[in-house]
Amino acid sequence: MSIFARLDLPPADAIAFFEKKGMHLSWDWHDTDAATHAQSFTVAKVTSLDMLGWFQNEIGRSLKEGRTFEDFKKSLRPRLSDAGWWGKKEMLDADTGELTQVQLGSNRRLRTIFQTNVQTSYMAGRYKQYLDNAENRPYWRYVAVMDSRTRAGHAALNGKVWRADDPIWQTLWPPNGWGCRCRVQALSAAEFEKSGRKLEDSRDAIVEKEVTINRDGDTMQVKGIRYVDDAGKEKVFWPDPGWDHNPALAQSDELQALLKEKAEKLVAKYPASSASVQAYATGWNPKTVAGAWHDASFAGAPDDIRSAITKVGDPGDVLHTPNASAYYLYRQHIEMDGANIKLLRGQSTWRHEFGHHADVELAQGKPYLYTSSSDVFDAAMRADRKALIDMGAHGPVNSKKTLARRAALDFAYDGARQDSMAATDREAWLSARYQKSGIDYTSARAAIEKHAAFPELLDAAAAQDRYRRVIVALEERDAQGLMDALTGGLSAKPISQQTGPTSWKLVYEKTKAFEKGTLGALSDLFGSATRNKVGGTKSGWGHINAYYARAPHKAGTESFANLFCLHGEGGLFWKQVLERMTPEMNRAFLELLK
Repeated sequence: MSIFARLDLPPADAIAFFEKKGMHLSWDWHDTDAATHAQSFTVAKVTSLDMLGWFQNEIGRSLKEGRTFEDFKKSLRPRLSDAGWWGKKEMLDADTGELTQVQLGSNRRLRTIFQTNVQTSYMAGRYKQYLDNAENRPYWRYVAVMDSRTRAGHAALNGKVWRADDPIWQTLWPPNGWGCRCRVQALSAAEFEKSGRKLEDSRDAIVEKEVTINRDGDTMQVKGIRYVDDAGKEKVFWPDPGWDHNPALAQSDELQALLKEKAEKLVAKYPASSASVQAYATGWNPKTVAGAWHDASFAGAPDDIRSAITKVGDPGDVLHTPNASAYYLYRQHIEMDGANIKLLRGQSTWRHEFGHHADVELAQGKPYLYTSSSDVFDAAMRADRKALIDMGAHGPVNSKKTLARRAALDFAYDGARQDSMAATDREAWLSARYQKSGIDYTSARAAIEKHAAFPELLDAAAAQDRYRRVIVALEERDAQGLMDALTGGLSAKPISQQTGPTSWKLVYEKTKAFEKGTLGALSDLFGSATRNKVGGTKSGWGHINAYYARAPHKAGTESFANLFCLHGEGGLFWKQVLERMTPEMNRAFLELLK
């Protein structure tokens, strides 16, 4: 029986969700975090992009054509067997470097891969459909398949109703584990009233615990839902590890924006649960000077940044002293100089300086003066510093390692250039290249058009070259290459001191790009982490080396403030940039915000 017979969702949204995914190679399913799972297609222990493409294409066909698991297996199994990816085999573990016996292809694994991807895609598509119609059907009911195969925890949630904008759906949206067949049903106000069910409220209901995920003792955090069962006893529902998220929201900036828009309309039209109000309130007083800056500067910020802003509170004062540089004075005030609250540069400056305030306040009661001085953040910065220098070929100039890496980068950039030149449709080529890396090209372009200058200064062909360089830089973790592609790539010297031919258009481009603020924060992040070996003054925006020499801890404080600024801007693209270019600092930063 086809899964289409059980799910009444038109397939367009499910197909769109699946087709947005790039490809990601992994050894174990738990090696890939939730956000990457939402943005990328992966099959554990498939180590070839070509073979991974076989799986992805067959799942795509199943969604489009309504094919059954038997169709999927019949098409794929012979190819896997011929390629040697079937049964138990000895393979080199990518993590340990040791030979280990692993289960590759089997009928059971194929069924799991098929059901997981089809069910997840359909439920992600259903979320978008329900959200579009939330004003008419604002109450969502959890529905479990009540048969002998259904786990007790899933069955206990059957029939419970939450508001469409309740944050519960960011954690509880099905599927909630391997083989989960649960779904959600949208109800009108009249249907909800007729059901006789009470409206659940997730305030204080979401809890976390650390669970062991394999025999090696590796662990991960899992979110659970505290609820009261029909007997009046409090219990906790725990999704399977790695399933405690809503893939549709993790993949799409547009859906996150739509959710906030719908939440505002629902609050005005229907009685709201306290969790809904709590989740979408700003968390600050917009009538204060700091609150007004927050409203302008953190409008697109994710929940973790908003929570941190609420937690640390306003700075002691906000000053606007003419001809004074912007700065944060320890536990006293933020000086904003003549920054304009309506301009991107002013908003970026506020996010950065408030990041310094958060760095200090989050450290209160801890054995360090700044959060960025903690051992966790310091170790993360050191790890990213080494990687940024090594991956960008910024080590000793004539060392074999640096020369080999430079050659590899040249090969990557030139290969992409030749491929794009040979493409009959360069925009389609770019879209596919970004998608292959798990990045939505449309979202990336929107973010870059907002904060870079080249899209409005260069002709279409030259702009496409830049977008091509951006994605190669992200693939190769070449931070300097990324900054050069985004800003024009000229040195930081005044024009009078530059040697060789100078393009005034590119000089103007760099100035105009940094005037928008966000790219300055990215440049300064790379510069502060690497002491200007990458980005920073090398790109034209950052603190000079003497600044770090006078106070070595400033490398950490500036990195933390820049991360706060970039996350505070919001948007999936900047989040993905940080995950790829500074993954260790990014992880430590998000953990320290809690």
